[in-house]
Amino acid sequence: IIEILYPTKNKKDTASSKERYSLLVFFLSSILVVAFNAAFPGTPITMIGLTLPFMFIFSNLQAGGLSSDALTGLNNRKSAVDYITERISEAGEKTSLCIIMLDVDNFSYINNMHGHIFGDIVLTAVSDAVRQTAQRYEGFCARYENDEFLMVFDNMNSYMPETVISFLEIMIKEQRLKKNIELDHIGVSCGYVFCDSSEDTFNSLMQRAVKALTTEKESKIELKDRTRSKAFDSAAGSENWNITH
Repeated sequence: IIEILYPTKNKKDTASSKERYSLLVFFLSSILVVAFNAAFPGTPITMIGLTLPFMFIFSNLQAGGLSSDALTGLNNRKSAVDYITERISEAGEKTSLCIIMLDVDNFSYINNMHGHIFGDIVLTAVSDAVRQTAQRYEGFCARYENDEFLMVFDNMNSYMPETVISFLEIMIKEQRLKKNIELDHIGVSCGYVFCDSSEDTFNSLMQRAVKALTTEKESKIELKDRTRSKAFDSAAGSENWNITH
């Protein structure tokens, strides 16, 4: 009862909120039914009073299933669209949004090399880390599609996203060890954008977020290529030195 009235979970976890409200309705309805039956014994209100809350709970749980991702338990893309669209309408001088989009590095390779079951385990590890990060910084999170995830935060300054991303990477490492995932490293690429105007739209924000994510992935590839080129040049230089000496 205490958990229903004073929930400790993230207030932006829409699925858990619906479950709490359903339980609260059932609890209050049961009390009313018992009180009514005690005052007016012999009436059929008891059966009706117990049936209606069960129907209400069933319909809410069905709706919850439509708003959450089956594999990870996070909010799904539809929930993300609804939540971000609502938050955009509230954006202004005193309220802003920060949207972080991320995906798993080389996920197609992981799937092809280790199989889809292993890939699903990697996704659940990343999703658990995303959930922990969103809870830590009081944000909203969702699985957007395949290996892409979203986190949404209110009123973040310009340097906070990097802090959030660093925390996320630590959580991913912890989840990798906790789940005994036999990979040396699970990497993610992140791009983030800010919204401080209600004139923005969900599509325009996502386009900017995808562009930021793509830029980050390209930077990683360029850095990897430069590192590989330097290593090759260093090895070639050592070989030439050995030949001439």
